[in-house]
Amino acid sequence: MKIILCIYGVIACLALASGCGPSGRTRDLVVVQRGWPLGLTPYMQTDVGSHQVQYNIYEGLAEFDPDLRARPLLAEYWENPDQLTWKFRLRPGVRFHDGRPLTASDVAYSILTSRDHPESVNRTDLAVIDSVYLSGGSVVVVTKKPCPLLLNRLSLTVVVPQGSLEGMDKTVIAGVPPGTGPYRFASYPQGGPLVLERWQGYWGRPPDIDRMVYLSLMDQDEALRLTGEGRADIVPIWGSELSQDWKGRLGSRARLVSSPGLMLVYLGLDIRRKPLNDPRVRRALATAIDREDLVQSAFRGLAQPANQLCPKLVVGYNPDLPDIPCNADRARLLLAQAGCPNGFELALTVSEVRSGLGSALKAQLKKAGIGVSLRILPRDEFYEAADTAAAYLLGLASTSGDVSEVFNYYIHTRSGGYGEYNRSGFGNPAIDRLIEEATGCPDEDRRASLMRKAMDLTMADMPLVPICIEDDIYAVSDRIEWTPRLDQLILGKEVRLREVKRGMR
Repeated sequence: MKIILCIYGVIACLALASGCGPSGRTRDLVVVQRGWPLGLTPYMQTDVGSHQVQYNIYEGLAEFDPDLRARPLLAEYWENPDQLTWKFRLRPGVRFHDGRPLTASDVAYSILTSRDHPESVNRTDLAVIDSVYLSGGSVVVVTKKPCPLLLNRLSLTVVVPQGSLEGMDKTVIAGVPPGTGPYRFASYPQGGPLVLERWQGYWGRPPDIDRMVYLSLMDQDEALRLTGEGRADIVPIWGSELSQDWKGRLGSRARLVSSPGLMLVYLGLDIRRKPLNDPRVRRALATAIDREDLVQSAFRGLAQPANQLCPKLVVGYNPDLPDIPCNADRARLLLAQAGCPNGFELALTVSEVRSGLGSALKAQLKKAGIGVSLRILPRDEFYEAADTAAAYLLGLASTSGDVSEVFNYYIHTRSGGYGEYNRSGFGNPAIDRLIEEATGCPDEDRRASLMRKAMDLTMADMPLVPICIEDDIYAVSDRIEWTPRLDQLILGKEVRLREVKRGMR
């Protein structure tokens, strides 16, 4: 009954947003997500659902192209007078959605707020910044040490008007500051949809899409059906939740698009707790997992087994690391050596969207004597619960194309601006030194070598247990032309309409 009510709610949202028919939404783009954004306040959210909306509203000095190469955005160009100095010349004629012109003071305020705000998720990345000052209409950023990846990091720092984030809560959706992007916030009634409208004063190329309409629907089969009926245009798909009958649900008016992704699904552990504090127990967990079976059974073949914390596409991937073979007997031996001859019990916290994977993992670990009790939570409750859980299933991605962000946030000891999301309590001084040296290394080959060595040492300690690298999968309407990005963002300005009737807007 709850599922039926949810479906009717989505259809009602579509009618509200789309003018009660396909012809009424000729220039709308309907995106179906698994849950609403957790907030739209810049710098304060890490979930993909929030970023999907934010990066259509806001822009940074630079941006990533679909292949994660940095290119100019609000900065017309930049230069490096020396290894510590970055000088950005701003693009002229840019205005915020409320009509205010973009100034260098706005940029400086945004960078410093992103670095210093206690709720900012960018503090680790921007801790290397020593100062920001203005110079003749340009913005100058000075770092404490050489930082060759600063441009990548600043691409994630969007620009807002000076003073606009003071006192703002991270859960805000309506009432966020204006941006400079091609879309501005329009409405978000209770129950949705969340609607963005095209900003007529946008400095760049006017996008084909007039409105971006976001819906939330947990039932993936139903989301596929909506796409097949022409009621939705893009639906991100979880391979672990894809049903056997997905082709029938999709119909003939849409297609399934998949490509190698960046998202690592991993088993997170609080290694401060016994027996997880013993590396042999963590290696036993890794050895008890049959990744090939999970790829086929839980991910419908739309994933690859993982043996480290990033895929081959990412700088810092270590090709010399061996695969992690499944061997329940070996896992039992490791547990016995660690003082757990009869195995142990593990409480595993899982988001609803990964409940199927959690059940499959529970069955596999049981064969090695590890009893798993699943705690399945709604998506918005899960993220908070993961901070204090003994074990949890989560995903992470090196969205800059460089594994340093994973090491900086998840592996380095939580200190000195590093380790913002180090939930495990892990710390290894040798790995910390490698991470810090790589951060300031201007030689790309040397930096990649340092990251590969850090990966080798990290996998020996196994603070996070890699499971699979998910393919990026989308149900896509045939009325649009769109190529998925490696960072999973759906940007309205990159979508083209295949056919638009004249005069219909």
